Amino acid sequence: MDSQPLTPEQLSERWQCSKTLVIRTINEGKLSAFRLGKKHFRIPIEAVKEYEACLVKSNCIEGSGVKSGTRAEKLAAHHLVRQISKKRSGV
Repeated sequence: MDSQPLTPEQLSERWQCSKTLVIRTINEGKLSAFRLGKKHFRIPIEAVKEYEACLVKSNCIEGSGVKSGTRAEKLAAHHLVRQISKKRSGV
């Protein structure tokens, strides 16, 4: 993957989640992003990698608010951690 920033749609495909969850994560301040105009977000790949690394560490999940979040957020975080682990192990 190159160093171009990702759109919420691209990140939702990478994470296998909804675009809405990606945007909510940005709006809650858990994932760094910048705006293009009034409506469009772009997410630097460095921010994506940092967030993914943080999620893999269980103490970071607690610090990110997922522990106290909704059931859907907890499931999404769990799913994302599994996807990242699979990519790292080459499965």
